Amino acid sequence: MDFSKNIDPGKQINGLVNFKNNDEMIYPFLRCSIQDLSEKWESETGFEFTLLTIVSAIISGDLFCADPLIELADIETQDKIKAFLEQNKDYVYACSESNYSKIINIKYWNCLNEFSIYGKNVKSSPTVMTEALNNLFITKDDFKKWAKLAKKRLPKFWYSAHDILNHRINDYIDIDDSDETVKTNLSQVLNEIYSNENKPIILLNWMEYDNWEQEDGLMILAGICPSSKAYMYHDLFRLDGTISFSLYITLNNLVHLQSHADCEDFLFKLVILWKSGNHPERAAPEYFINWAISKQMTPTWHKWATESGYLNHETNKSVGQLSGREEVTYINLIGALCDLYWQAKKKDSTKIKQAEIIEDLIPYSDFYGLSESNLKRKLSAGIKAIRNYEFE
Repeated sequence: MDFSKNIDPGKQINGLVNFKNNDEMIYPFLRCSIQDLSEKWESETGFEFTLLTIVSAIISGDLFCADPLIELADIETQDKIKAFLEQNKDYVYACSESNYSKIINIKYWNCLNEFSIYGKNVKSSPTVMTEALNNLFITKDDFKKWAKLAKKRLPKFWYSAHDILNHRINDYIDIDDSDETVKTNLSQVLNEIYSNENKPIILLNWMEYDNWEQEDGLMILAGICPSSKAYMYHDLFRLDGTISFSLYITLNNLVHLQSHADCEDFLFKLVILWKSGNHPERAAPEYFINWAISKQMTPTWHKWATESGYLNHETNKSVGQLSGREEVTYINLIGALCDLYWQAKKKDSTKIKQAEIIEDLIPYSDFYGLSESNLKRKLSAGIKAIRNYEFE
């Protein structure tokens, strides 16, 4: 939805942006189960530890979750609470890490507590855990309070553009309600920011490069402008378990003055996966994009860049994926070059000694794809395809 068409700069809601559309109609649900919230939030951000983050916040007492049975029960007095606990033996008073007490299903609480410690259920029943995640819910207001405390962005599936913008700007600016000029100008600026939020305009400049350095390429995949390297707390490839910036610039040309865990966690995972393989020091943009897609970590800007014509459909192929005809062509080419090389080296020999060719290629072993094991496979296939000579 293009919110820029729905803003009246002359009117403000809470001193900020006024959207003419009815946000209550678009975002009608005021509560969400833990399961639904974690799944939708993870789908939106790509952050795989969303459920653990939510559960840990509940156990610590920073994020309040409610039980429908408790919400509907009449437990306004101590006598009614006592009667409720006598009738419902699975419910007890539980105390969070912040010493906040509440009535909760003890089986649910134990499951959540165990999950927050180990990241999985060790002793508790998976069935009870599933029941807890689907029955317990979080209200929209409670999540918003926690998000502000934890410096998390509000999810777009649950909050309107107005909510998200006001949530972000209120972290930095205390606006005087009497200053109408400031509020009007800020409304216009916020509208421009939101309209460009999903447009990685900086990407256009980087797509003109023939090759990207490794650090630059991974940061671009994560949606971060490579110039942000100047604000990293440590080298990208020398990790101590996290990646963090004092500030960074995203590809939509917005400066973030504080750490943004979702973005940094995505970059951290990219770096871990990248370091597990062998890659060239510099490679074409398509190499990085295809690699990310092959790891099921498609950049958030990929769809926009493709629809805008900055990427062709060939970039949807996995790294190293060739058609049958292309692979045969390359194998034949390798075989022909081996044949020519061996004729020049030993004209009277009737057998190609593959080991000698590999030994001659040792000076090139630092180049991507020229490891000894890979050369054995490719040269063997190429020489067999040509069949001009027997080989060893």
